[in-house]
Amino acid sequence: MLLQTKPGELFICRNASNIVPAYGDHNGGVSATIEYAVNALKVQDIVVCGHSDCEKIMDNLRTHPSVAAAIVKRGLQLHGWLYQIEDGEISTWSANVRTFVPLDKVSIPELESAAAARATSIKTPIH
Repeated sequence: MLLQTKPGELFICRNASNIVPAYGDHNGGVSATIEYAVNALKVQDIVVCGHSDCEKIMDNLRTHPSVAAAIVKRGLQLHGWLYQIEDGEISTWSANVRTFVPLDKVSIPELESAAAARATSIKTPIH
């Protein structure tokens, strides 16, 4: 198994092209899944795996009120990954260099500091 997890340890939403619409654009299955995972299951991480337009997807995720609030209140982390079928390599989106870098080349402190920087710059939408 790719992530070395047991059944039930991951909550997965699959859709065509791994697209996450901005909140309010097309509230439907993906938006409902995000809200359920964040509010009911209290997930600690959201990983969008397989999308080359990762920065836009991360921005769209942040427009969801439940995601924005969980980032601020309890440190929800957003991650963008690309899985290379040819060699099994996983790359993660690095906001610092604005590109994907191999996951095994990113240190945990680097990931944590990037998450902290994002959390301080995110504003919760007012409705």
